[in-house]
Amino acid sequence: MKEKELTLGRSAKCDIILDDGSVSRRHAVLRSEYGQYIIEDLQSANGITLKGKRVQKAMLKNNDVVHLGKTELQISITGAFGANLNDTASREIVYGEEAPTPASFREKIRSNMKMLIAALLILTVFLGSGLFFFFGNKKPESRSTERVQPDMMTINAEAVPAQPISKPVSPANETSQKPTAPSAVKDKRLIMMRHMESGQIHFDSGRLNEARIEWENALALDSQNEMVKLKLKKVGEEINERANDAYNRAMRNFNYLNYEAAIQDWMFVMNLIPDPRHQLHRNAARYIEIAKNKLKR
Repeated sequence: MKEKELTLGRSAKCDIILDDGSVSRRHAVLRSEYGQYIIEDLQSANGITLKGKRVQKAMLKNNDVVHLGKTELQISITGAFGANLNDTASREIVYGEEAPTPASFREKIRSNMKMLIAALLILTVFLGSGLFFFFGNKKPESRSTERVQPDMMTINAEAVPAQPISKPVSPANETSQKPTAPSAVKDKRLIMMRHMESGQIHFDSGRLNEARIEWENALALDSQNEMVKLKLKKVGEEINERANDAYNRAMRNFNYLNYEAAIQDWMFVMNLIPDPRHQLHRNAARYIEIAKNKLKR
């Protein structure tokens, strides 16, 4: 596994594309952390199942079998880079690089430090030589020896009006008189950029509602920003798609008398769409009460 992170899902933008209707567009992510391989659910509709249990995040071992929806993935950790990661026929993920040992990692750091120190010494020598050449060969400018004769500097006192003496301006008053509009606009722009960056981090991690809130804050600071509008439209479509998938799955569980699973799916819909005025939120809340009454019988 040469990349530190691989995304799995139906979307063409994923690193590993799974052509399966039970797999979400961005279903899960594979990470390499300190020589260990970890899989994490990105709030998918059907989740991740490892060893018969649904997990949010888990560390993988050799020959582990992971289910993403109805798709089965067999994890094979080897010493040589193997099959194509995008091969959806075999569903096998092969990790190619061995995890570095602490000793080799420290040796690599020492080697990089030595090379950096040598480069800095060479750069210092070149800069010193250049400065010496520039300032050492620079000739002093010749000053003019001409003097102004006194009779050429006579001033007619009557022709020059008296200038009023202005009071000195204190530093505090001078600072208060400067316009503050440019600095305020700059601060507003920085705050908006922070909201956009935070929203993108939440979106990439699968936290869609947090991403939507950050981008709404950014749009409140710049209502004409088309990029923020596009991001809000995209996250809204993703939330609606996940909510509809979970709602339909809950209805199937309810019809098959699997009330507990249906309640969990409807609660997932309400978390995705927290607005109580939304139709899916109202329907999910109503069916949760019906399912709870069914369980009491």
